[in-house]
Amino acid sequence: MLETEADVSCKRNAFLMLFHTAQDRAVEYLSQNLDQVATWGDILQLVVLELIRKIVRSNPYEKSKYIRCILTLFNSQALAPH
Repeated sequence: MLETEADVSCKRNAFLMLFHTAQDRAVEYLSQNLDQVATWGDILQLVVLELIRKIVRSNPYEKSKYIRCILTLFNSQALAPH
């Protein structure tokens, strides 16, 4: 289960697999955990951004649902260049 996985790489790989094999379930998981995305590791956050990009490209009306999450990620220290 993604919620209980502590290893960020494993969590990223599991979410990426879900993204590619069952996108609707990945979107559902993301929607349920939008408030926690800022605490996820940078490698998982990058997958989240890719999923959001794909969602918004296929349905631009979904953009408003993810704006706060995107802004939070842009301000996140995890994605800041080192």
